[in-house]
Amino acid sequence: MFLFRETETDEEMTNFEIERNCFKHLKENLSREATAEYETGVKHLVERYNTAIYENRFTVGGVVEVFTLALMRSTGIEIEGCGSEAQGGDLILPGGQMFSLKSSFTRSGSVILVNTRGDSGTDWETATLFVLSNVGIVYGDPAMAQEDDLNRVADNLQIKRTALHRFAQDPPNLISMEIPLKPPTEMADASMKASDAVARQLMNELNMHTLRNQI
Repeated sequence: MFLFRETETDEEMTNFEIERNCFKHLKENLSREATAEYETGVKHLVERYNTAIYENRFTVGGVVEVFTLALMRSTGIEIEGCGSEAQGGDLILPGGQMFSLKSSFTRSGSVILVNTRGDSGTDWETATLFVLSNVGIVYGDPAMAQEDDLNRVADNLQIKRTALHRFAQDPPNLISMEIPLKPPTEMADASMKASDAVARQLMNELNMHTLRNQI
């Protein structure tokens, strides 16, 4: 049974009221069990797949997206994943409102909002859930941005860490959680790679004995 399902007017969609109400519902209805499982899942994910390894960043981001989808559904929110089909968002509500998911497992530095792919006019248009180490889940949307919060570089649009800290200082925008920092870069050699895990799984499933014995 879904406890949160809003399909309101275009005016409300424009000012992000539905997205903010959705985050409010999530914050107010989140169980200790779901919170603990989310924290445990992210902790093991980051420790196992160090994002210092470039290819792991995509895997970790995708897994955090799945964890967050499940977390939201656990509070009765009707929401679906759409990252593989939609542009501009990762999770979608029945009325078409979307959330983007961005994670950062470092203490500082800007967070990429949009990969512009050479289009310097691309703007931040989607409410975003930021999963941040030593902070938790932070809600932000374009209407909250102030002058100089965003930074354009060659192929992406970034939001500064100072802006995220400002969002988090407003209690309605923050779900505090124990989100770990990524392991140090010098530990990357001890980390798993997503491609290794997929290769081993296929070798086992397909009984690729000759090749599996070389790994």
